[in-house]
Amino acid sequence: MREGSPTARRLERARRAAVDLRRMERAAAKAPGDGFADASAEARERCGAEVADADRAIWGAEGAVGPAAASILRLRYLDALTWRQVAAAVGMSPSRCRTRADAAMDLMDALGPGRVKDGDGDAT
Repeated sequence: MREGSPTARRLERARRAAVDLRRMERAAAKAPGDGFADASAEARERCGAEVADADRAIWGAEGAVGPAAASILRLRYLDALTWRQVAAAVGMSPSRCRTRADAAMDLMDALGPGRVKDGDGDAT
């Protein structure tokens, strides 16, 4: 993770939330009726909100960072894929994907929260 980058911290939180959400959803589906789905509803909602918030930020920055970089960010941080999986999905090397992601996060940080629009056109 890029030290000192608010965008990197935000996306890494979203990545962890996406992994946690996926695990909770699998656990709830494996044993329906055991109460886990009800017990984990609030945690799943929080994780889903974290992922949705990051998705809006990436969507809003897509015009500035470009669709390829936005796709890389979504695949890595919202779909929680490995860099190798991201690279295979977009047809680039893993190192090139990391470079594009770093550049996109730098631009998002430089633009600041008031300059990047979310998917609804509101400043994030």
